[in-house]
Amino acid sequence: CEAWEKLTSVDKVFEGSFLDITNEKNVIDLLETAVMLMEGASEEDIKTIRTSVVKMETDGDSAEGDKAEVENEDGEKKGRSKFDRGEDGSDDENSEKNEGKDEEAKKHEEGTERTDEGISVKTDPDGKMETDNVDASAEDGEVNDPSDKLEAKRREALKRAQTHTKYSSIFMRSLPPSISRQDISNMCKKFDGFIRVAFSHPQDDRFYRRCWVTFDATVNIKDICWNLNNVRLKEVELNPVVNRDLTRRCRPMSSLANHNTIMKADIKNLMLLIKNFDEKYELYTGKQPNPIVLKAEKYMEEHPVEDDPKNADEIQLCYDKNLSAVADILTLYLRLVHSVDYYNHSEYRNEDEMPNRCGIIHVRGEPPSNPIMPFEMNDYVKKFVEKCNGMINEGARLDEEEIKKLGTKDEEEEIKKFIEANTQQLGPEKYLCPLSGKKFKGPEFVKKHLLVKHLDKIEAVRNEVKFFNRYLADPKRPNDPVQTIQPFRPPPGHMPPSHAPMRHHNHQPDRRDSYTNRPVASYKDLDAPDDVEIF
Repeated sequence: CEAWEKLTSVDKVFEGSFLDITNEKNVIDLLETAVMLMEGASEEDIKTIRTSVVKMETDGDSAEGDKAEVENEDGEKKGRSKFDRGEDGSDDENSEKNEGKDEEAKKHEEGTERTDEGISVKTDPDGKMETDNVDASAEDGEVNDPSDKLEAKRREALKRAQTHTKYSSIFMRSLPPSISRQDISNMCKKFDGFIRVAFSHPQDDRFYRRCWVTFDATVNIKDICWNLNNVRLKEVELNPVVNRDLTRRCRPMSSLANHNTIMKADIKNLMLLIKNFDEKYELYTGKQPNPIVLKAEKYMEEHPVEDDPKNADEIQLCYDKNLSAVADILTLYLRLVHSVDYYNHSEYRNEDEMPNRCGIIHVRGEPPSNPIMPFEMNDYVKKFVEKCNGMINEGARLDEEEIKKLGTKDEEEEIKKFIEANTQQLGPEKYLCPLSGKKFKGPEFVKKHLLVKHLDKIEAVRNEVKFFNRYLADPKRPNDPVQTIQPFRPPPGHMPPSHAPMRHHNHQPDRRDSYTNRPVASYKDLDAPDDVEIF
């Protein structure tokens, strides 16, 4: 938020930075400026970097500008002054006006001499010489151009600002859950220039994650990557590769976002997201609202956007620069302060740990040349409203009743079970603590021993209970896929029995009827004696 306030204080920082793909260069420059401020660059350096350099016009350039080249009858070129006479002996149209100026110029030239280097040297009445555009410390004939000094200042300021914005990094595609962030950090700290480690969220059901390791830009990243390829961490091959630089930082999305009606809906969604994230991270709390939200609300009240006709078959694109500027400021605030890319409806949560801060941003595409269809616009607005509501309700929890039905755990009960599991009776008045191997006279002494000497184990039980209960309360927790029973679908061309054509043939009894009248078969051995009691 501090970097955003510094960015807004820079003069004309948002001028010409419309978030559309046709303005890609200005958008990337704005992102670079924001990253420099986030990394600690001063406002004076940013102002110096954004200062445009104007080259000084030399005497030789001005002399060439005063002459025009004309071709004679032979096709040769000759230098012709604007005040020279024509071939017919007539003067140019400005020759009469400049006769008096020529006389004054001749008098001025009498007291002025020109050196071989093209530097004008004036003589004062005392006979002393005065030179223009010459520094006392400069060499003979060197011209002191103010634009060169300004360019040198810009380079120094840019070097200072980019000290902590240019990095080299290594990428690991798939790391199992057994490898932690601390393991990667301890391994990479052995190399010079190590800065930080970033992990992604689990990518699949195996909870495998991606990893980025950031180093300083001055290191030889290829040598570090080669050395890491020869290391096995917990019997796992890391397979690191040198991370590629971002090539497409400004990425276009749908061109329908240039329409005024859609921008109006986007502004409403953006204000809701900003209020939600500001409240989540405790920014502009209390009676102090966000100033950019206030400006957007005021603008929408003073400049209402007319809705498109409902029964129209086609809608012509209407684009308002002032309305897009309001939407762009809100979009940039979300992107730079809360790391939310609105047009991609995604949140980059670990962006501060990644090698490239504010690496990419999605912007509006080029305006469509064809008219907009009403169903396209309605689908677009409906889709973005659903995505924004999903981001707002992302941190929602299940009700307590639903959590209890899933089977929550109680901390005291789990601690009691842990103590009972670590209290073993060896005999009368003889109890053992398996964690330490000590023996006690009663179970109450073992409980006291566990609560005092093994408090870390008790805290681990508490944390495990909290983690489990929060896992149950998360509506987006990983679940086993539910296998739905698909209804039977007859093959194409199949006709139900009621619609099948009647076939005329003699009715024959079902084969199953012949088995019902048969006697029950006996499986007695023929050679066995009769079941007769012999007395």
